[in-house]
Amino acid sequence: MGCGIICFPTMKLINTIKVLLLAICFFFVFIFNKKALFQ
Repeated sequence: MGCGIICFPTMKLINTIKVLLLAICFFFVFIFNKKALFQ
């Protein structure tokens, strides 16, 4: 029970951060590719 209260939100937070990092990564790759194309 004690772990459930602490671990579950932490797991959700970690998953959210992972998704955000992936999104940021793809965004930067996309911008970089566009810049490379225009040059």
